[in-house]
Amino acid sequence: MRNIIIIAIICYIVCMGIILSYSHTNVDYKEDVVIVLGAGVVNGKVSKTLQSRLDACIDYYNKNKDIYIVVTGGLTRQKDTTEAAAMREYLISNGIPDNIIIVEDKSQSTFENYKFTKKILEDKKIKHDSIVFVTNSFHIYRAKTYSEFCGFKSSHALSTKTDLFVFIPALIREVLGVIDMWLFKLH
Repeated sequence: MRNIIIIAIICYIVCMGIILSYSHTNVDYKEDVVIVLGAGVVNGKVSKTLQSRLDACIDYYNKNKDIYIVVTGGLTRQKDTTEAAAMREYLISNGIPDNIIIVEDKSQSTFENYKFTKKILEDKKIKHDSIVFVTNSFHIYRAKTYSEFCGFKSSHALSTKTDLFVFIPALIREVLGVIDMWLFKLH
């Protein structure tokens, strides 16, 4: 039993190391599409974590206005509004033109964010040779892996800061998400 616990701890530490090694921004501001991954809505408004992602998207837009922005995320636990609808409203209220925002409002996971977004972009014949996804640093490895798995040829990360009180539990949860991805999703 002791050996199993030691092996589990080593695996957990290795997984955490992989996650943290990906936790940086690598955009070149020449991408075709920005995909903002959902992160929670409270009473119809974006959460603090999601707001930081949207603010990073706005900053990106101010450096590259020749893009489309995809906001992703379906209904939340509260079932009053989709993450994508709240994100769209936030972006518009902060000066982003409505005509460049694409809403993907069916997904319930990072994998589905990409799967449904890819179909929307292909159906609309929107160039997506190079994308940038916006998420928190702890989520970049899994988000990058899923983007490639779903067929995005070139995906770049735009990392946002995470409050420390959110970072530690999020990193623990992310390790479990990565293990789940390795074991059950990439087949």
